[in-house]
Amino acid sequence: MNDNPSPALPDMSDEERTQKNKEILLATLKAIGAKRATVSYSGSGDEGYADEVLIESQDGTAIEPATIVSLFSKDSVFVERKWQVSTSISEFPLAEALKSFAMSVLWLHHAGWENNDGGSGEVEFDPDGGEVCLHHNEYYTESNSFETVL
Repeated sequence: MNDNPSPALPDMSDEERTQKNKEILLATLKAIGAKRATVSYSGSGDEGYADEVLIESQDGTAIEPATIVSLFSKDSVFVERKWQVSTSISEFPLAEALKSFAMSVLWLHHAGWENNDGGSGEVEFDPDGGEVCLHHNEYYTESNSFETVL
């Protein structure tokens, strides 16, 4: 990963940044001949992580590319008692870029997913179809309460 991100760019909304990064990742996967990429994640008890990245070729074999990808990143800095948000471009190895994207869309759609009983799932990238699909499972403890006055 590049420790020196590019100078700040005008701020983008989370949706805008997600769309641009999705296009970059799908184009990169297509360029290396990937049929699919999957990032699995799990968490509970206030901790959650991307567990595994699997990139599959057209014939189903695993690909381990050394490709570097530039993604748009959200930067937040607390200055003079308020948050200043900007966008920069940072470089990542492809597997790390996929993880980073997966965790950002997970937070965008299921913020706090790792709390309490947590959750798990996969973010699946389909370069040929031009889609990314988030498959999320939310865990919870259910209880039934009864009160009987005798």
